[in-house]
This record gives sequence, structure tokens and C-alpha cells, in this order.
Amino acid sequence: MIQEYLNSVDKFVVVGDRVLIKPRDMETHTRSGLVLPASVKEKEEIQSGYIIKT
Repeated sequence: MIQEYLNSVDKFVVVGDRVLIKPRDMETHTRSGLVLPASVKEKEEIQSGYIIKT
């Protein structure tokens, strides 16, 4: 399964100074147990991810 994912990523051609980013799954609780409100999750979701290919 992981190998299939990596093979599909290799098919992408990055043009110019762009990168391919996989969004990070958001946690609903912090490590200390606090519940995150939807507004925080939306803000974090937009600004976080993993760089897959440069």
C-alpha cells in the first residue's frame, strides 16, 4: 500500500518553484486533553502539512 502511494507521487511533475503538500490530519484534543474548537482546527488545517515532493 505504501509502495503504491509512493509510485503515484512519483508521477507528479512539479513545475517552477512549487511543492506538493499533503495536509496534516488534525487532532481534536491537545496532548494535555484540552478540546480544540472548530475555529482553531480550521486555522491549523490551512497552515500545516507535509512536503511530499519539491
